[in-house]
Amino acid sequence: MSRIAHHFGRIEPRRTATAYVRGLPADLERKNCWSLAEHAGLPGPQAMQRLLHTARWDADPGRCRTAAIPDHAVFATKSVLAIQMIGAALAAGVEARWVSGDEVYGQAPDLRAFLEERRLGYVLAIAGNRRVMLEGIERTAAQAATLAADGHRHRYSAGPGAKGPRFYLWAWARIDTGEADRTGGYRWLLIRRHPATGEPAFYRCYAPAAMPLLTLVRVAGVRWAVEECFQAAKGQVGLDHYQVRTWTGWHRHITLAMLALVFLAVLAAHRPGDDPQRVPLTLPEIRRLLAVLAPARPRGIEEVLRWSRWRRRHQAIARRCHYQRRSQP
Repeated sequence: MSRIAHHFGRIEPRRTATAYVRGLPADLERKNCWSLAEHAGLPGPQAMQRLLHTARWDADPGRCRTAAIPDHAVFATKSVLAIQMIGAALAAGVEARWVSGDEVYGQAPDLRAFLEERRLGYVLAIAGNRRVMLEGIERTAAQAATLAADGHRHRYSAGPGAKGPRFYLWAWARIDTGEADRTGGYRWLLIRRHPATGEPAFYRCYAPAAMPLLTLVRVAGVRWAVEECFQAAKGQVGLDHYQVRTWTGWHRHITLAMLALVFLAVLAAHRPGDDPQRVPLTLPEIRRLLAVLAPARPRGIEEVLRWSRWRRRHQAIARRCHYQRRSQP
């Protein structure tokens, strides 16, 4: 928390933010302002709610412009958001050579054009009914996959999984050669097949230079790390436990949740894992240890009962509001 303390102009929101982040890795059923405030020993959730909605801790106009925060948030598709995020990362000096994504991004021609213009390789999943140009004929990805003979499939691992290396059968084919002649670069259809079930998956790929099949396979496997990161954030620090209704409140909760996740991830990365008799410390195990070794402040009976009365009073208000809304014609 000391690393972000300078973003708070007053000590009160700084202390509230510290209590908020401390509560995120705790053993709480739900991680919202009510439960986090009770865990911190606050008399009510108002301080937590102000932290997410009205407290001045990220209102520096210069920082907002640097972060490209708009005056009024507007709707944007996922591909547009991806273009904005990748562009901001490149402008900040992030060195990246590849982009990987699921079918939402594989079917976005604006994203693919953006990446190719910047000579960034990509491996983007697509559905089997998506059409590609193969040998001068437009075919669906599933139809193109049938042209890959079994003898041309290679057994490669897409990376380590929870139960060992993730081995699949892979094949590939050059596609969109006419477009490649016009704009440069290499384009492939990457085909993955599960060795046991035979279930296929398809990827549209691009690189500014020729690449071996194994490189595309490894890039395709990198995307699982992103999915695992989201799962860890939801399961360990309550990334999806927010109960906010404003753009600012959502971003503030997400920011603090990711800060808590980074704390756990750094601890896990710095723990030695050279004992063959034990797996390295994982994020869930570190969170469990913290919950036991740094237990919550003991609470008296009156404090527990006060929070119970507070919850039931506000639940009664919410119930009356729902009943009134439903009774209206």
